[in-house]
Amino acid sequence: MKVLSLAVMLALGVVQTVQANEINTATNPSSAHSGFKVQQFGPYKIVALLDGHLALDRELFHKNIDQEERVKLFTQLGITSALKTPVNAFLIDDGQSVMLVDSGAASCFGSNLGSIASNIEAAGYKLSNIKTVFLTHLHPDHTCGITKDAKAVFPYASLYVHEDEVAYWLAPNAISKIPVAQQAKFKTTVAQIEQAVAPYKQFMSFRTFKDGAMINGLEVVNTQGHTPGHRSFKLSHGHEQLVFLGDVVHSHQLQFEQPRLSVDFDVDAVKAADTRVALFNQLAQKKTLVAAAHLPFPGLGYIQENGASKFKWVSVASPVTPVTPVTPVTPVTPVTPVTPVTPVTPVTPVTPVTPVTPVTPVTPVTPVTAKPQADRKSPPEVVIVPNGLGPETTAEIVPEVTSIEAPIVPKTVTKEEITPNIQIKESIKPVTPTVSQEVLPSVEAAITPSATAPVVKAQPIPRN
Repeated sequence: MKVLSLAVMLALGVVQTVQANEINTATNPSSAHSGFKVQQFGPYKIVALLDGHLALDRELFHKNIDQEERVKLFTQLGITSALKTPVNAFLIDDGQSVMLVDSGAASCFGSNLGSIASNIEAAGYKLSNIKTVFLTHLHPDHTCGITKDAKAVFPYASLYVHEDEVAYWLAPNAISKIPVAQQAKFKTTVAQIEQAVAPYKQFMSFRTFKDGAMINGLEVVNTQGHTPGHRSFKLSHGHEQLVFLGDVVHSHQLQFEQPRLSVDFDVDAVKAADTRVALFNQLAQKKTLVAAAHLPFPGLGYIQENGASKFKWVSVASPVTPVTPVTPVTPVTPVTPVTPVTPVTPVTPVTPVTPVTPVTPVTPVTPVTAKPQADRKSPPEVVIVPNGLGPETTAEIVPEVTSIEAPIVPKTVTKEEITPNIQIKESIKPVTPTVSQEVLPSVEAAITPSATAPVVKAQPIPRN
């Protein structure tokens, strides 16, 4: 890995200048905290963490395109010196546990980096809160931040790395697969990795995973090329996604304009370019939120298409540039304000009347059916000639009232129709004075019938 050594040396040579510039910008009171930035993603709180900056010489970007195209690209973009390259890590707080994606370089690349731990605390978290650490790969600028002075920086965390990455760097016979010219640097890098993961191996919290794994809600995405075991992680919420890229891209200036351009320390430059182009297309089409380790801090934003096979980076911290300026609308003449209407005095509400208890309906009286005239047995008017001694005496026979019936129609009958015991109305016409008193008994006495007429006993009719 002689190439990797060259990259690190170039970075260390300019990192002090970059850091000095960072200190000056941090003193600007109008700027946000330079060490962390919070971004909400659904129920997840994402905290971007800045470890520091590296300066990558432009000559490190030379793979997959020829020299002529490269010079033209540098001229077009105005690239004349080293590229200021941030080193970012990302904290994920789901409300129940706290996770970390990558950990920064710590002291592996000098004293100008190594701010991840202090920025975690500045964001309001304790290092002991971190329960899971995902490493996109094992390069020192992503791994060294997990350990300090041979002790675990995150004592309660489990460490996750893809099994192919562990095999490439830490397998007993790994160095035999490296070209002889690169073996010295490879050994140096492996020593830094082993020192970083040692405390986690000791407590058996160093773990590997396979493709297709889902760990604490994060889905593993195969993005190999930069290293054999390089993997990204995807966090989903409904239809939205957030992808933690790792080292798929190292320069927002060069690799969005020419995504096939690879950096010198990609282990497989062609594979790295293929992965980058395919992933850029996918993320741009789906408008997926991206968290990248080496894009301008906070490293959170979106990839957009910018012509044929070209892209551009839109940071969440960048102001949105309007596509087409809108013609200002001529202001409308203000309307004369309407005089407010005097509010109506509210009417005192009427006390509701207590509802009357409904009267129980009276059961209607069944009407009495009057008997037809034909069915009535009305006593006939009686013509009486007592013993032939005087003129006929007419008496109206009134039956005993037992029920309410229609008016009784008098009827004249003969002597033969008169039956005994018929009641005679009290008001009987008096007999002619020529009749002797001895002949007429009292009204209450029985009337002696003659030879031709029945005897009728007359009684007073009670009056109500």
